Amino acid sequence: PYTTLFRSYLATRRAIMLPIERFYALVTERTNHAVEQAERNALVLRLVFIAVGLLMLFMLYRTSQALRATLGGAVDEVHAQITRLGRGDFSAPIVLAPGQQGTVMAHLADTQLKLKHMTDERAHAQSDLQRSEMRLKEAQRLARLGHWELNLATQQLIWSDETYRIFEMDPSRPPSYEAFLNAIHPEDRELVNKAFNDSVRCRSPYGVTN
Repeated sequence: PYTTLFRSYLATRRAIMLPIERFYALVTERTNHAVEQAERNALVLRLVFIAVGLLMLFMLYRTSQALRATLGGAVDEVHAQITRLGRGDFSAPIVLAPGQQGTVMAHLADTQLKLKHMTDERAHAQSDLQRSEMRLKEAQRLARLGHWELNLATQQLIWSDETYRIFEMDPSRPPSYEAFLNAIHPEDRELVNKAFNDSVRCRSPYGVTN
């Protein structure tokens, strides 16, 4: 009887534990399946991220190449050339490499040449003007001739250096019409003043013959 009871106990226990073991086996299988699926999904996401990263790098590279082709050089190089032109520095010409025609660097090189040409022309014109002024002053000194200008709107009078010397006046003092009349012989002042006023009123050349 004891053996029969023990066998009955084992059979009952087996009958109770079998569903539990099957349940644990099923949970383990599902867990392993879920882990494997998650690993596969993670691998796919990693591959997608890698592909997107490579694509972005390629697009950045293409954009950089296109920008460089448009600029005709590196951004820093173009910026440095623009800064030099802005400062008026035309000492070092921009040398274009083959294939840079039509780029921003090519336009900068053309602009630099034009600005340098204009600057050189202005410098030559100023030099010619200074030489002309020196020759005029020397000619007036030798001929004892002077010239003057009067701004009728501001009444500002300008004398040449020789005019100051003729009237024996200090060049550091601004000239005036009154000072000019005072330098004229008293007997001629009325005649000179009348000729000047008639010239202003009639817009005619100013001249006095005595």
